[in-house]
This record gives sequence, structure tokens and C-alpha cells, in this order.
Amino acid sequence: MGQEYENDSFEKRLQQWHEAREKTLAKSPERFDRFRTSAECLVQPLYTPADIEETHFSRDISFPGQYPYTRGVYPNGYRSQLWNIQQVSGYGLADDTNRRLKTLRSEGQHGVYGKDTINVVFDLPTHYGFDSDMPEAVGEVGRLGVALDSFADMEMMLEGFRPDNTFVSFIVNHPAMIVLSDGDALAKNLRRSPNGRSKSNWVSKRCRWSKLLKDLSALIFRSSCTTCAPPPPMREALSMLLASV
Repeated sequence: MGQEYENDSFEKRLQQWHEAREKTLAKSPERFDRFRTSAECLVQPLYTPADIEETHFSRDISFPGQYPYTRGVYPNGYRSQLWNIQQVSGYGLADDTNRRLKTLRSEGQHGVYGKDTINVVFDLPTHYGFDSDMPEAVGEVGRLGVALDSFADMEMMLEGFRPDNTFVSFIVNHPAMIVLSDGDALAKNLRRSPNGRSKSNWVSKRCRWSKLLKDLSALIFRSSCTTCAPPPPMREALSMLLASV
């Protein structure tokens, strides 16, 4: 049986597939005229090597841990270390979440490195770029996550956690770059040495590539699936700029 398949040409087997598919469609038509992904990309009924003839390995695929990171951000994948399994936290205002994070730490929650693990989810107004006092945020502030309106909120939420002993993860979509920048600015402020130069920090060193790529992917995906972009988080942007001065 295997020898028969080896002797069959690609074109012959492709034709056999088309014929078998036509017989199937005659009995049971497809559910939709066209199949599309949630990002409105058309899905063909079959893909073959002919679809990737123009694919350049180094440019479009590359190796694990190398741009464009289609094979993951780590050179050895998860063969050396499994991905983190973290409890999601975040509710109310920044001080509410800070107390919750400290409670979890006191009860023994730690990451795989034996360090403090923070996995924060934000409320819907933060996800969509609304400040907590805007009319659009009424009834949703702090319900499904923590409300983050300014750099001061980031400082309050992470008060008491050391950058050199904390693994931080933010669950956020549209304002990913702003939240990441807030965390990066906070870490730099906390790690600033007496001579005025910043040392390494939790966001830049631990999360920059993995979280940035993940959040950017979510940002691009969400933006392509919504009919209108959310308004920019004005206070967040202003506080981020002031914190970076």
C-alpha cells in the first residue's frame, strides 16, 4: 500500500482528492459559501506545498527564538522549561489588587523560579481605553479586573514587590503598549541606582519579547475584529510620558 502512494504523482493524488470532494459535496453541501477566520481571512478547503512556493524560510518562518517568532520566542521551545501556570488576579482599584497580591504571596503563591508571580487582569474600561470616571465606564469599573487610569495606579498596584524578585504578566489587549510602558517605567524608577543610571528591570529583561509579542498579537487581532477602534486612554498616555521624563 505504501509503495502505491510513493508511485503516485502529486497531481494524480490531488485530482483524486478533488473528485472525492465533489462526490461528498453532491451529498452534503458545505455549511457556508465561504469560510473565514475571525480576522476575516478566507480559508481555502485545502492547502498544499503549492501555497507556500513563495515562502522564504529565513524571512517568513526562521528558527525558534528568532524573528519573526513564528516558532516561539525561546530557542529550545518548552523542552527545557514548561510555560508558567499562574493564577489570574485583579479587581477593584489599584490598592484592592495590591492587597490581594500580597495575600496570595503570604499564602505561598510563587512562580516556577521561586520568585513572586503577578498575573494581573484589567477591567473592561481599561481594556477599551476609558478612564474610570468617564460615562462609558459606569458600572464596569473594577468588575472584571483592576482599574488602571494612570502611572500612579501602576505604582500603587505593585507597591511592595521588588523588580529583581518578581515575575510580572499583564493581561491586556488594546492599550498593551501603554500598560507595558507604565510597568517598564515603574521598574526603572525602583531600580534606579544612586548614580542615576537604571539597572535591569522585570519588564525589560523578563517580559519584553514574550509579553510584547503576545500583547501585540492580541492588539492586532482585536483591532482587525472590531468595527471601530476604541478611544485612546488619554490619562494613561500623559502619565506614561511624565513618568519617562
